Amino acid sequence: MSETDEFAEALLAQLSVEINEEKEIASLSKKIKEDNEFKVEFGDTEEIAQTLFPDLVQRVNDYMGLSVSPDLSIVGLELEELRDLKERRFSRQMLHDSL
Repeated sequence: MSETDEFAEALLAQLSVEINEEKEIASLSKKIKEDNEFKVEFGDTEEIAQTLFPDLVQRVNDYMGLSVSPDLSIVGLELEELRDLKERRFSRQMLHDSL
């Protein structure tokens, strides 16, 4: 089996795992919404990231002595955007490997 075939097989296996995880998350999410006794609240990831980000910037500065650009930010992707990003990375990798 060629390296490209092995890579493609591994990628398909990973996609299968991720799809199964998405199905499980959707199923659990539905159960949580239907369960009136479920009391745990999940925070918005964007809000959490924005709250933690200044501390992370300070820690990088303290630990490594690096100044972090004020233009740097944390951006959360929707599931479709994440899939598109992974697809672009895979396509670039395949192109790179074929050269």
